[in-house]
Amino acid sequence: MTGSNDGPVFQSGPATAELGEAAGQAGSAALLSAAGTLAFSDADLRDTHTVSASFQSLLTAKGTHVPSATQQALKSALNATLVQDSTNGAGGSLSWNFGIADRLVDFLGAGETATAIYQITVNDGHGGKATQSVKVTLTGANDGPVISQSTLRSDDDDDHSAGVSGRMTFTDADASDVHSATVVLKSLESTAGAPDLAPALAQAVRTSVHEQGESGKGSLTWRLELPRSEEHTSELQSRLHLVC
Repeated sequence: MTGSNDGPVFQSGPATAELGEAAGQAGSAALLSAAGTLAFSDADLRDTHTVSASFQSLLTAKGTHVPSATQQALKSALNATLVQDSTNGAGGSLSWNFGIADRLVDFLGAGETATAIYQITVNDGHGGKATQSVKVTLTGANDGPVISQSTLRSDDDDDHSAGVSGRMTFTDADASDVHSATVVLKSLESTAGAPDLAPALAQAVRTSVHEQGESGKGSLTWRLELPRSEEHTSELQSRLHLVC
């Protein structure tokens, strides 16, 4: 009797893993990692096998743009290693390992996901192959915005009002976040006998946020204007807070 090749067959899988980004740690070099094993068999008892892993696809739940550095890293983020061959009827097994730097998934906002799908191949060297999939889902966490530049100028438009205005630029690792601005009056020092301006000042600042698409960049303009009749204020400190 003359034998013919029988290809290997996976006995387990497909495999899945879920990993979460570290919250509030934009730029972290920490590794997000996952690992697992897959079993296979081969009716041809003398066959020896090799294993390999290949990147297949990347899906984002909302069609979020994936930075090129992340795309490149994901293509080689998973590898496979033969643990035990199925020669002479033994149960064959392989291990797979996935790893990517946390900073490379900073682009995901809170709750957003990106799913990378890989294919594991067992090859018997005689034309017989078996494939199985590994799906790794990455879930984003919130990274707060960071003010990168601020400018300030005094505005004396006419005899009736005086004010101050400024512009701030900011970045946010969560590229799809939409931002708003709130104003908090932190302290106020007035000359003796001056009226209490705190209630008016709390409402006196006007803000406008300008997003640059889903680039993770934007700017904020603000203006505080007071009637000259209220210029009893000797020192005013107010702070603008960007919030996601």
